[in-house]
Amino acid sequence: MHEDKWSRFAEETFGEGATMDDIILHGLTHTMGLSVQEVRDGYVRLAMPVTEDLVQSLGFLHGGATLALLESCASCASMLRVDPDTHYSFGSGIEAKHINSVQVGETVIGEAQLNRTEDLGERGLKEYWDIKATTTEGKLVCTGVFKERIVSKEYFEKRNKEQHA
Repeated sequence: MHEDKWSRFAEETFGEGATMDDIILHGLTHTMGLSVQEVRDGYVRLAMPVTEDLVQSLGFLHGGATLALLESCASCASMLRVDPDTHYSFGSGIEAKHINSVQVGETVIGEAQLNRTEDLGERGLKEYWDIKATTTEGKLVCTGVFKERIVSKEYFEKRNKEQHA
């Protein structure tokens, strides 16, 4: 992990005293009420309280909210593995299966564990993340695989210019 560079990025972006949590819990992750449970190289665990804002019309946790939790876990874990000065990390696909329903008042724990990487040469790297969501009681809610692309900023700019030429 490039903790020093991400700590510097946090302070530059969010102000003095900002931490990794400020990077992870920004935008949608903040709106969803996520909290950081554990962060280490190749692994992130986040918690999401199930509120009225996250359920579908029958009162159960919306599958899209579950997928957003799991994508956030994998994307954050992947992002923290790259050097923010030289590389970008982008989500590129998710395959998931919903197993059990969850109701308001429960908390869902999302986890992402790096499974493997694939070298794509000049086009960067593809990462495969095992993802799963469980309740705090251990009931499996959703499981799947998330794919992430790591590209150099140099390659990204080159491709961007080619696409807009």
